[in-house]
Amino acid sequence: MAAVAELTERFQSSSGAVLTEYRGLSVSQLGELRKSLGTNATYSIVKNTITKIAATEAGVTPELTSLLSGPSAIAFVQGDVVGPPRACGTSRGRTRCWSSRVASWMASH
Repeated sequence: MAAVAELTERFQSSSGAVLTEYRGLSVSQLGELRKSLGTNATYSIVKNTITKIAATEAGVTPELTSLLSGPSAIAFVQGDVVGPPRACGTSRGRTRCWSSRVASWMASH
């Protein structure tokens, strides 16, 4: 399945990932959030089942995949793994970036 392969590659090639819940965000708020993440991160809405399969194939810890429920999105980070979560935290008050269901993963490569 192409979607699984693409997500597996994104997990494997990223320095880290931040799992978020985007419930309640409008399209314009999602756009603002994507801009606030900067150029070293991409923010994608994901299907939970496909993401669980891809994360498992990429060797991501079960702690992250166990949180995949409800409306999920992932910020895949290249380079600085602190900046994008900080940007989300800054915009959290304005855009409700995520709920309390937040997990991060850093690559060991």
